[in-house]
Amino acid sequence: MRASSPNLSARDRIWSRGRGRIRRARLASRSWRTISAQDYEIAFERFGGSFAVHPRVVDLVCSLAHRPAHYMGLACGSDIVAAAPLWGEHIVATRSALEAHDASQLIDVGDAELVLPIADGVRIEPPFAARMVSSLHVDDVAGLERDFCSYPGRESIASISVVKGLRAGTSRQSPKSQKRRRLQIRRFQERGGAFHPLRDCPAHELAAIYEMLYRKRWGEGAFLLGEDHLPLVFRELGDMLFGDMLLLDDRPVAMELVYETHTPRWLIANGVQAGYDPAFIDLSVGSILLHHNLERLEEEAIAGGRMLRYSLGWSDAPYKAQWAVDEPAWRVRAPVAAAVAAARTRPDAAAAASSLRHMVASVSFVLRRRAQRAAKALTRIGARGRTSAPLAESDPSAFIDQGIDE
Repeated sequence: MRASSPNLSARDRIWSRGRGRIRRARLASRSWRTISAQDYEIAFERFGGSFAVHPRVVDLVCSLAHRPAHYMGLACGSDIVAAAPLWGEHIVATRSALEAHDASQLIDVGDAELVLPIADGVRIEPPFAARMVSSLHVDDVAGLERDFCSYPGRESIASISVVKGLRAGTSRQSPKSQKRRRLQIRRFQERGGAFHPLRDCPAHELAAIYEMLYRKRWGEGAFLLGEDHLPLVFRELGDMLFGDMLLLDDRPVAMELVYETHTPRWLIANGVQAGYDPAFIDLSVGSILLHHNLERLEEEAIAGGRMLRYSLGWSDAPYKAQWAVDEPAWRVRAPVAAAVAAARTRPDAAAAASSLRHMVASVSFVLRRRAQRAAKALTRIGARGRTSAPLAESDPSAFIDQGIDE
């Protein structure tokens, strides 16, 4: 062990040791290990996170899918400084995980921004893949790349719509816009309009109202994700559901699904989907509801000493430009997936196999088995005399076992 320099003050020595611990945490990808659900819940309570990584959301999604989560934690000494709930290489309650495991129909999680439970001052090398990673993690997560949205025939760099504040935040709604919203609310109330808290409605009634308004907005034949389980989801996660619905003469005319979670610094709100009755579009019920919920969220954040981060998912609709600013959406690929992608561009299968073996030494132990299988498959290709052929003709990902939850 290196002795402390006699030229450093006690304060500087403490700071130096602290920086050393943070540096070790940044580089210790091998310290990721399996943890219990209880340990994960403790980590989430300490560091917070978004809807997709909330322990209760993870438990509910796993129960609906009849598939357990594999909890992983990054250890720094005896402390867990980061954690993640996984299905294979994906975060459990994200759209990517649900699509990969044929579970999209179970629950609508929207295109939710992903905020992970990570301690301050720690930079992680994640042993998982993720999309729509928040800009809050630019300094926390290694290997981030700009995310992409896929459209027919093309791809576009993706952005997340983060709603501008009213009284707080670096970006705010203009005074003119706020005045217009207040006038719309006054006109709505003069016509007999009122606001009713979603949390005051029984789960089965709330589900029926949401289905009705969703189909009024999108059409009677519109497919509603998670329709069969809506009453259960609202019953189990009702206290995380935020906001009011709009009533006109006691008739529901607009409703938005917004789930809120917390970190020590942030109140995180994810807008999932909204339904409204087009018969009352002249009253601007969609704008009224969004403004009203934003106002209440901001009040709650200020009262709790937190900053509000209210996202509307991808920046993919013109109306979002009126309400939000675009922030980069990020993604991270699991180490083995990144190695396979690199190997596919190399013409020498034997060299690619060697590259994958090298990755085994640095990736999380959870993924080692998959890397070893891919390396063996590539070695077999080289042994057959195909080393001169581009690997793109033989997709290495086809040889990788799809599950690590064994």
